[in-house]
Amino acid sequence: MHLGNYLGSIHDCLDLQYEYVGGAFYFIADLHEMTSSAPGPALRERTIGSAIDYLALGLQPDMVTFFVQSDVPQVTELMWMLACVTPAAWLAGASGFATSDLSTASAGLFIYPALMAADCLALRATDLPIGADQIANVSILRDIAVRWNRHYHTNVFPVPQPNLSLFPELPGTDGLRMSKSAGNSIPVFAEPDELESSVKRIESDGVVFELLEAVTGTRHTSQQLDDGNPPSTVGSTDLSGQEARARLAQAVGERFAEPRSRRREWLSQRRDVEDLLLEGGERARMEATETLELVRDVVGLGPSST
Repeated sequence: MHLGNYLGSIHDCLDLQYEYVGGAFYFIADLHEMTSSAPGPALRERTIGSAIDYLALGLQPDMVTFFVQSDVPQVTELMWMLACVTPAAWLAGASGFATSDLSTASAGLFIYPALMAADCLALRATDLPIGADQIANVSILRDIAVRWNRHYHTNVFPVPQPNLSLFPELPGTDGLRMSKSAGNSIPVFAEPDELESSVKRIESDGVVFELLEAVTGTRHTSQQLDDGNPPSTVGSTDLSGQEARARLAQAVGERFAEPRSRRREWLSQRRDVEDLLLEGGERARMEATETLELVRDVVGLGPSST
């Protein structure tokens, strides 16, 4: 879990659990993970690790439904129902597939947006907190919901509203979008030495000040930024690039000190984490089953409900 993950989406997700008490769903997308890495025991460990990260950052499992995607098979059944009315061109234009080598890209990557749509529509979601990397996929999701409803002359599915975070796309240490795969991220659970090392890798003073503002909520200023232009003077005393890096490492360390401590506790309670995920899966299956009964009736699968 890195700073871009947290400020780009997770922070807002966690806020919504207090707005939709009992009505919010959070899941670990292990099926989606299979499109980018080989399945196996490591996938299971990443799934549990992601769940622990969310719990450490403040997810309240007694207030929400928290589950693993693959524990709700109704989602993959719904994906097929959606895919059958979704133009292939929509899927081919999705960001992940459009930039892939067609000779090696998997069919799973191709149908990724339809699975994402099924994740949300199986639970008849209305609000989707997202980061910038999911804007294109959510646009397809909304189009699929509208097209499916029109195709079958029904209103089974609401059209979810995307809620873009205040920091939809944070820069990484190289100035490009922060991404674990790019190796330019700042991990939120890092110990002080690792955190300081990550921050020192930031190439641009401008990026340092942007991240410092995102973490602290205060705009700091420098005598001269990398582009040669004096920055706007809002907030605090001028800092040198070196001082700003030290301040950023300290601010991230302090902001995530309590989550780091909670994470260590959850790591020693793996069985409890597995149990609460199983319980969440049961609740999610109930909700998704209700949706699938409506969908199957509409498309004409199984015995008539009338």
